[in-house]
Amino acid sequence: MENQHTRSVRSNRSNRFQRNRKSNGTDKPWSTAKNVEKSYDLGPCPWDDQQVKVVSGDETCRAVVTELRNHCKEYSVLGFSCTEPGRRKGKTSLLMLSSIHGLCALFPLSVMRGLPIDLKELLEDENILKVGVYASEIALNLTAYKVITSSVFDVRYLQPEKNLVRSTVLEDLSAEHLNVKLKGKSLLVNRFWKHSVPNNESVDCAARAVRAAIELFKTFEQKEKEIQNVANTQKSLQEFIKAKCLPFLNERYQFRNASVVQYLEPRSVLPAQDIQVIKDASKCREVSKIIREHCQENKLLGLTCQYSKKTVTLLQLATSEGLCALIQVNQIKEQPNELQDILNDKDIIKVGVHTSRAVRALRVDYAINVVNSFDLRYLANKCKNVTGKDDLVRLAKNYLNVDIESNDWRLWITDWKSETVSRAAIKRAANFVQVTVELFKFFEKKLVDERLAGDRKKFVDTLCAPHSDDDYPKRKKNKILDWCQLPEQEIIVVTTIEECEAVVERLRKHCNEYYVLGFDCEWSSKGGKVALLQLATHRGLCALIRLCRLRTIPDVLKKLMKDKQILKVGVGAGRDATKLFREYCLEVKGTFNLIPLAKKCKIQAKGLASLSEEVLSVKLEHKEKGRLLGKFHTKWTVDELDADHIKYAADDAHVGIELFKKFHAKLMPSNESVDLTENLDRFITLPIFHKIFSGSS
Repeated sequence: MENQHTRSVRSNRSNRFQRNRKSNGTDKPWSTAKNVEKSYDLGPCPWDDQQVKVVSGDETCRAVVTELRNHCKEYSVLGFSCTEPGRRKGKTSLLMLSSIHGLCALFPLSVMRGLPIDLKELLEDENILKVGVYASEIALNLTAYKVITSSVFDVRYLQPEKNLVRSTVLEDLSAEHLNVKLKGKSLLVNRFWKHSVPNNESVDCAARAVRAAIELFKTFEQKEKEIQNVANTQKSLQEFIKAKCLPFLNERYQFRNASVVQYLEPRSVLPAQDIQVIKDASKCREVSKIIREHCQENKLLGLTCQYSKKTVTLLQLATSEGLCALIQVNQIKEQPNELQDILNDKDIIKVGVHTSRAVRALRVDYAINVVNSFDLRYLANKCKNVTGKDDLVRLAKNYLNVDIESNDWRLWITDWKSETVSRAAIKRAANFVQVTVELFKFFEKKLVDERLAGDRKKFVDTLCAPHSDDDYPKRKKNKILDWCQLPEQEIIVVTTIEECEAVVERLRKHCNEYYVLGFDCEWSSKGGKVALLQLATHRGLCALIRLCRLRTIPDVLKKLMKDKQILKVGVGAGRDATKLFREYCLEVKGTFNLIPLAKKCKIQAKGLASLSEEVLSVKLEHKEKGRLLGKFHTKWTVDELDADHIKYAADDAHVGIELFKKFHAKLMPSNESVDLTENLDRFITLPIFHKIFSGSS
């Protein structure tokens, strides 16, 4: 229950809100000090026959839709627009439709209870063309109201071909082709229509915007008919739509610095396909057997995935013989062994783009393990210097002259969880996976030399095997980062006092040459005591001291950790030192946080993993594995650590010392004649180092 103080604060806020509303001259909650509608001088309406109707209920909607349909019998085109979502994304608040006879219908969808069936049928009618600017984006926004708008066309495709610099917004198009200046664009945002119908200026502004859309279409049509000397009839309208609009129907506008005719030039096509849509386990077994037969000789399999909210809904596989298997994995309760055996086969290379993401998602979502996956961008990089942004669509266009991406916005929202999927969506999914196989064949022909000619196994072993199951490197300053490996490590796991004393003695000897240690700690994710202390030297010696297994802390370890002259470097080293002192009374001095040093080198990174990738080009794969496995961090106290935990812990400490060495070399380069320890002494005396070191423990 709320107390008296809470009620008082709420009452004061309410009183201030009421005063603000009165000071603004209105008592409407959406007209606060930050949301006052500006006054615009829109001027006289350029169209005398314009009729504006604001729909307020189902009956009004039914009457307005009927009138729009009657107008479409004579001219089957409607102006089509909506309000902009603004900074706060969400559903569009206002839908605008206009007929050729000047009827401008405004549908405040946020006020209406659901989308009336009459309006929904009008939007889904394929015989009525809906024209506007950003028409496909508007139709995509309306999917939030569970309606799929058909026959959508962007009027910008009708601009004269000679205009290389084309107008892209409605205001510029209206001023250029209609000689009409549209004002008050800021009134066409969701916030003015979200709660109720605003003032007359906003209504008039919305009506003029949607009227301009259909007038633009009519103007472009008249110019085309004047050129061809054709009479204005319904038949001529249909011929115009078929010739000029049909190629771009339901497509997002893409401006090209060339004519529309050139944009329509035919591209290459993919070979014939045998598309199999799989929804059950029995058919999956049958198709898997066919895939196995196809892969007996070629040992090649294309692999891509479709996602819904980061979850795989469709697994796409393709063979070099043209078989495209579209497996709706979300509808198959248990994945057949035949399929898993193919994906686990080390002899079959699975090619694609962003394959590492698909492999991880399949493993996490469905426990499907994929072995010997390969990212085609490695081969593309050998043909041409590509960037990390290259995707499958661009690779297909650049190397195969095949356009696999459709601008039809309806295919972008294909729900592969449903039982029925359109043929166009199935064809698009098959093209995406088949093009991976064709790209591999293209690269194989282009990159093959005399000693590899005719031998795919040698080609794969030479160019593909080194990057098998690897993540494609990130892009840095338009250059490709090739992943490197950490220097060789000597890892010692310490569980007894005798082992601890021996390893500390070795650590001391290494510190006589370079008095810096990589330092880190591990503990249970539930907030338990520190279970593991990691210390690494510049020579690659890494000691994993299991504090949870020691009866007491040896004195030699206490002296080492308390020694100020030996730096303990890492990310969050001070936090680890505080936790050790609180839980084991183990005093740690000389800790050093690497983040400020990275900022001095103008490197923006938040954690150890990102610093490792940015500075060392080393990807900590065990870090990622630890994030994927929920119980990974709860096993630091088990009797024996497994290989994954040992590698995880050793890399953390080893990366810390390697990062420090990199920063040391960058901020104070050394000559061969200068001793390593002497150069480190000079590095410590730098002013920036004093500033950082003053905050260390």
